Amino acid sequence: MTALCHSLRQAGIRFQQRTVAKALAWAERAAPGDVAADQHVRFALALYDDRQHKTQEILTLERESAQRLALTPYVLLLSFPGVNVVSAADFAGEMGPIEHYANCKSITGRAGLRPARYQSNQVDKGDCNRALRAAILGIADNLIVCNHHFGALAAAWATQGKDPRDSHIKVALRFCRIAFQMVAGRQVFRHPCIPGRHYLLDKLTAFHRAHGTPMAEVLRDLQAAIGQVPLREHAAEAKPLHEELKKIQQGHRRGPQPLGAILPLVLARLGVGAVQSEGSGE
Repeated sequence: MTALCHSLRQAGIRFQQRTVAKALAWAERAAPGDVAADQHVRFALALYDDRQHKTQEILTLERESAQRLALTPYVLLLSFPGVNVVSAADFAGEMGPIEHYANCKSITGRAGLRPARYQSNQVDKGDCNRALRAAILGIADNLIVCNHHFGALAAAWATQGKDPRDSHIKVALRFCRIAFQMVAGRQVFRHPCIPGRHYLLDKLTAFHRAHGTPMAEVLRDLQAAIGQVPLREHAAEAKPLHEELKKIQQGHRRGPQPLGAILPLVLARLGVGAVQSEGSGE
């Protein structure tokens, strides 16, 4: 027991001695190990390594998607509560340039949300881009779960006995109308029934922090995204970045904070300068 406790301490694992005693007592009475135990361990470790490798590949692909998203006006969709970086990048990738769409009905028609049918001999089917449809319906799922307005609408429709599939289409149609106005009009999220909006630079920063993106790449994406933000919104976009920088400078964030080195550069690019101290009011 002493040797096991010493090994746990060296590994930095917290434990209680009575728990170790129970584990050793169980091990003394446990049945002999399977003859193929070594093979099972080897297979399990191989599967774990494969999972770790695929996880890193997914993170890399998502970071690349964020990089491409920041270069397009579709990055403005991050100000839409309930739309995240990955879903916005999927939507942008399937949409292509917004200039190819005359209005929001062009989007819903191409996605098959308002399908146009064609006939050829015995064939009668809807013509749609299934990948675009999947991207839009995926965002609709997120909005129903993460956006209080659309969640309340879906709940009200459910109490009225509406088919859930019909509710998803309704939410998708409303998203397409709002998204077209935002991207084509180069404006952030505004909705009379949804107070407030998300700050796209803050959301992009949180995404890269969660993905462990190198700070040079974070700065590159933030500066690219700033080029898509309307000038009148720069001051608003700077507010959450100011707050984050203050937390880092005041030591409220634990561990190394390389983000603190690039936030002043981002704030300067927004034209708001360094963090200003609050006046005393005198």
